[in-house]
Amino acid sequence: MKVEISKHDGSARSTPKVLQTGLQAIGFSLARDNRKLIYTRSQLYSNLWMASLDPQYPEKSLKTYPLTRGTSSPGWPSFFPNAEKIVFVSQGNVHVMQKDGSNVEQLIFFDSNCSSPQWSPDSKKIAFINRGKVLCINTDGTNLRIFENTQVSTHLTWAPGERILYQRPGNRNFHFLDADTEMETPLLADDTKGWIFSPVYSNDGNHVAVHWNIKGSKAGIWHISLEDQSKRLLQEGLLLPYQWSNDGRWIYA
Repeated sequence: MKVEISKHDGSARSTPKVLQTGLQAIGFSLARDNRKLIYTRSQLYSNLWMASLDPQYPEKSLKTYPLTRGTSSPGWPSFFPNAEKIVFVSQGNVHVMQKDGSNVEQLIFFDSNCSSPQWSPDSKKIAFINRGKVLCINTDGTNLRIFENTQVSTHLTWAPGERILYQRPGNRNFHFLDADTEMETPLLADDTKGWIFSPVYSNDGNHVAVHWNIKGSKAGIWHISLEDQSKRLLQEGLLLPYQWSNDGRWIYA
């Protein structure tokens, strides 16, 4: 792109004009005759894949296959509670598809970096992040709500907990958000001890696993009880929890 500027004060005299697209350039240098361009070409894209165990041979290796193709770089996938559907983000918008990659439906048309979509416990709504706010929409694309009082860093989670749990700016705490009343309460009473990331609810919604980097203590996966507020270190290391097992005895990280 190029933009015309004033020789006197450097102010813009026009809106930017697109000169060339499709180069996949992430940095360039222009020759003084303006006829040659040297640039770094980088093909950055991603796709979603499914990995599943063969029920007849569960001890064997995983069977993997692609759910999406192309260069639209989908990400942030999350299973519907019954695992029949998947919500994900592509081109900055929230989409839903069947577990085999079919029947893709676009729910949001913002084109502005939506992230971290998560299903509600009743499977009727999806919460996600956009422009530093928590938003919520019905799974049929209706009733979009913006929780204006929220301030989000990078991550949120929902099901199987009853309340949305989202990361606050500074990455030192999470807030519970009631999607009906919009009331908020902090996860941690004292958020001065360290930095906290990647919360996941247990299947009963009474416990949360997080990565916590506590000053003066060991960083790793911590267990937080929502019943008595007790906290204990489960595993030291740079580990991010992603899911609890159905019986609540294991955490995948």
